[in-house]
Amino acid sequence: MTNTKTNEEGKDIEAGNVLIDIFYRGSELFGDGEWVGKLRGSENHQNYFDTIPVDNLQYYTSWDWLMPVYDYFRCIVVDGNIFNQRQAHVQLIYQEIIRVNIRGAHDRLVEAITWYNDQNQK
Repeated sequence: MTNTKTNEEGKDIEAGNVLIDIFYRGSELFGDGEWVGKLRGSENHQNYFDTIPVDNLQYYTSWDWLMPVYDYFRCIVVDGNIFNQRQAHVQLIYQEIIRVNIRGAHDRLVEAITWYNDQNQK
């Protein structure tokens, strides 16, 4: 199995990577969605940003990128009403991890973050 992005699949991966980065690093989109990052600081009326091109996000190809986000999601504090649902998402992601299926883990993490964001908007 190859980890290259093609056409619609690439758009889904890119959108998932952006969602993950916004969730994990608190990033925002810049430059018509071509860059993702966050304000690092400002000095003398000039802002400094920590940015990366969206194409360079590696959450779908690198365990070094994906695992810290999984750990973060696994450890976030949730109220009792959604704890069991969150745990179910954690288990689905973990099953892909033990299968060494990074694309599957990426996709399950995107689903979990989407679910989590929906819960926090209620």
